[in-house]
Amino acid sequence: MGRRLIISGLKLTDLSAPKLVTVDAIESSGSLLLIEPMNSAAPWAAGVPANGSSVVNLMKDFAGKLGVGNPAVGATIYSSGMSSPVGLFERSGKGGLHGIVSKLNTPANGAGFSIEMSDAIKSYLLANQNHKYFASVWRKVTRTGSIEQFSGVHNASGSTNNNLFIMGADLTRPLDGGATYAGSRVMNRNTVGNSLVNIGANGWVGSVSAPIANLFARACSWGRAPGVGGATSNVGSQVFYRFYLEDLTVSGRTYAEVDALDYAQFDKQVLTQGGRYYGDTHADPAALP
Repeated sequence: MGRRLIISGLKLTDLSAPKLVTVDAIESSGSLLLIEPMNSAAPWAAGVPANGSSVVNLMKDFAGKLGVGNPAVGATIYSSGMSSPVGLFERSGKGGLHGIVSKLNTPANGAGFSIEMSDAIKSYLLANQNHKYFASVWRKVTRTGSIEQFSGVHNASGSTNNNLFIMGADLTRPLDGGATYAGSRVMNRNTVGNSLVNIGANGWVGSVSAPIANLFARACSWGRAPGVGGATSNVGSQVFYRFYLEDLTVSGRTYAEVDALDYAQFDKQVLTQGGRYYGDTHADPAALP
């Protein structure tokens, strides 16, 4: 077992020196939120999380130092109207959260499943709306679709014009990240296979929601959970593996620096043999027409 030696009063002056990783290689002073079902720091219990259940924030220690209240709770599960024949949910062979959404019996408005960021995280984003942020989603597309916003922070109405960022499957709309964004990586946004989508948002664009109840902030979503617009057909299916959110203004890192770390971990854990999610198995979405 490795050991950590703490030397009181020692202060490093070389900020580029290697740092001790406490949870994940991507962590920094600006880390706000990390949700990952099978991270060894706090793996999820077996089964599909129930409506209203809490999701742990693996970056709770960093978030707490940034003033985020109740930092251990990163998100809450919203689940409504997503049982067969509309939707089926399972844990994949490697522990990801797989949601299959029917294309024949499509969800009604409000019927969906989402991992909603906590009110404390939302409060932080509202209080620091001009900061720059990095957001990333790891997932596997198991059946393509066109309407779901699988991740985003946006107003309840006019989401495409009033948001911090939106990462969705609709290829007719580019990734949104404020009026401008520092960069993005798109791997299989709407193609069957492993997918990494991230973005560097340069601040909020449009109107900012108040109160918090009018702000939607989701790590991942399926179907038509509140705040997801579009037609009632052609909804995609996916396995969720990970969501990460960092305040770049606090960390002082650039989008490119965090993107490189994000991709390196995605490659290691998803694309490389021996990784946590490599070679994952799941039900065939065709089981739900």
